[in-house]
This record gives sequence, C-alpha cells and structure tokens, in this order.
Amino acid sequence: MKFKLYFILAYLFVTLGCVEEKNLTVKDKIEGLWNRVGTIQIVNDIPVDTVFLSDANEDYRQIKFFNNGHIIWIDNDFDSLRIDKAGKGLYGKYKIETDSLTESISHGTGGSMNWLLSFKDSLNVDKVPFKFGISINGNMLTQYTNLDVGAQFEKGENIRYAELWERMPPATKETKIDGVWKRVYEISYVNNIPIDTIGVPTDGILDVHFRLNGRFIYQVDRHEMFTPEDREFYGWGGYGQYEFVEENKIMEYHEFNSGPGPFKGAAINKPPKTDGGLIELEFYNDELFQQVQIDSSGNKYRGVVYQKI
Repeated sequence: MKFKLYFILAYLFVTLGCVEEKNLTVKDKIEGLWNRVGTIQIVNDIPVDTVFLSDANEDYRQIKFFNNGHIIWIDNDFDSLRIDKAGKGLYGKYKIETDSLTESISHGTGGSMNWLLSFKDSLNVDKVPFKFGISINGNMLTQYTNLDVGAQFEKGENIRYAELWERMPPATKETKIDGVWKRVYEISYVNNIPIDTIGVPTDGILDVHFRLNGRFIYQVDRHEMFTPEDREFYGWGGYGQYEFVEENKIMEYHEFNSGPGPFKGAAINKPPKTDGGLIELEFYNDELFQQVQIDSSGNKYRGVVYQKI
C-alpha cells in the first residue's frame, strides 16, 4: 500500500468540506464518462491513504458513464477459469439528492449477474439501490461510503472508503449518435438486401448503448432466457471508441468486454483504436436509427435498430 497524501489532499478538499459547491453543480458536472483511479481510506473524516488501481494491476480498468438519469459501468476483470470469462458490467438509473448519489441497478453482465440476482431475490425488488456521498472537484469525482450500509468501524475508529474517478476527455466532437439507446429491432440481410425484421423481446433481452464524444459502453443482459449453468446467462458488453470515416459510417474499436460474449473465446483486451469494425448508420429520425454491420468484403450482414431512451 502506498501513501500518496499529496494526491489525496489536492483532490479531496472539496469532498470533505465544500458542500455548498456540490449542491449547486453536481447534477450537471456528473454527466459523462469517468475512469476509476483508485480507492481512498478515510479515518475520522481525514483521508489517510489511497491505493491506485494501476499500482495493484496496471492493466485493470473500470469505466462508468452517467447520462440523463441513466448509468452504465464496466470493468475488464478477465479470468479464463470463470464461466463468464471476461469482465463485469452493470446498468441502471441514478438520482442525485443534495450531496448524495443513488444508483439503482437493474441489469448486469458477466460476474455481476450472480450477486445482482441474489440481492434482487433477497430484497424482492427489480432493482438494487446503492446510495453514496458524492463530490466533484474539477475533473475528479469522489464517491464515498455506501450510506445505506453506514460507516465501518475498525479498532474504534470511523473508517470510510471512497472511490476516486477521473473524467475521461472527449475522443471526438459531439455527434448525432451521442446519447443512450436501446435495441428495439434486428434486421437480417442477404446480398445486401434486408429480408427479415425481428422485434427484441422486452422481457428477455435488454441491450443498451451509451455513446458520447467518440466513446461507447454497451450491455446486453439476457439472463431471463437462460440458467446460471449456461454461458449465455452472463450476457456481454463492451467499451471502446468510435470515429466517423464518412458522413454516415463509423469505425468502432472495442478495447475490452464484459461477460463471455455470444461466441466462445470472445474475451477482448486491446489497445485503443485497433482492429475496428465498419458500421453504417441510417437515421429514421432524431430518436431512431439503424446500425448496419459490414463484413470485410463490404457486404451488409446484420442491422440493429436503436431507439433513444
């Protein structure tokens, strides 16, 4: 464990002492993508230590995305011995009240599925709420102590733990596909001609895509259709970047994924912007568009229709 108090004090002064600023600005400031930096230990309201994720594992990553009441989270905790193989993912809604943040998690992928469903069953709820204190100082987000659980006590001291997040910079300018989207139809192509359209069953699949300034996170939860013994039960998701190569075409680059994916051996862990896939976009209106996947020969083979939520 490394002591880096200069870092803590530089970014956490607001966390413990400037409630007025948080109340005025946190709702607007929280929007966007955040990269997990580390974990802070707070003893009797004083930050005493921080452990950076890169110190423990330089390849480990956690990213979350807040957008207009929706939240999505993903990590790249790959383990080839698990049935779910790749990282974990979560999706839900969030709400800010005064200086607290409540994340109500309804869906997940990968290693999140078992504990999420266990919580749901034990509480007899369709979403699991987690309440945190919150503060934003510049490009740093501090999310501390699950308030529903309360502070932990060790040797008579008041011990709290805070997550430290850093805002991710834009990879591109804002585009018309930025926002939160839900898959509603899937279209099959033969010889570049659409031949069949299938509606997505709302009681069996939730496929949500978050996009902002050239970065994306998505989650596909299919647990209602399978059992924990099936690899498909754990769904899949991904994080990466995209860029427009033509007016209505993008290259989409996956960096890592959650869950085992639709195919065996589908775990991904790549540097940014490598091995991209070409996607054609067809907008029906501002709230509905089709995303058409194109193979290496330039042929259309699958279309997915997304609706803004």
